[in-house]
Amino acid sequence: MMSGGGAHDGGFDLWPLRVLVRHDGLVDRSLVVMTDQPDGPRFRLLESVAAYCVERLREAGELDQVRARHAEYYTELAVRADSSLRGPEQQLWDWMLNHPTCTPP
Repeated sequence: MMSGGGAHDGGFDLWPLRVLVRHDGLVDRSLVVMTDQPDGPRFRLLESVAAYCVERLREAGELDQVRARHAEYYTELAVRADSSLRGPEQQLWDWMLNHPTCTPP
């Protein structure tokens, strides 16, 4: 269930949440904590839930693959942002990178 989400220590944004939205009640069941932020809601897994998910991924032999996908996503985002931060889309990308609930184009 959690292998597709973009979870990290700072919570996660709405783009990877699409994977979790199919599982109604995660916040209601206290598996995911939502906090309101000036730039929109932020979601994070409880530490015990995150640890459980890591262990399950490890047991399934998928932990390295999920970590690699996570690293690949953020590496690609950094590459896209790098080239876009020096052109006509600079303000847009600067805003998006500072408002993590946004999805890059």
